[in-house]
Amino acid sequence: MPGYWLLLAGPGIRRVYQKTRHITTGAKCLRVWRRKERGWVQARRRYTMTKG
Repeated sequence: MPGYWLLLAGPGIRRVYQKTRHITTGAKCLRVWRRKERGWVQARRRYTMTKG
C-alpha cells in the first residue's frame, strides 16, 4: 500500500516516489527528467541571484 505511507510521509517523500516511478518507466524518460530538473535548478539560482 504505497499510497497510505505517502499520505503519512508528506510532499518530500511523494516527490521521491515520483522520481523512482519515473526511473521505472525507462532510462530515456529519466534522462529527460534530469534535464528538466537541471533547468529548474539553474532558473531558480538565476532568480535568486537577480533578487539578491
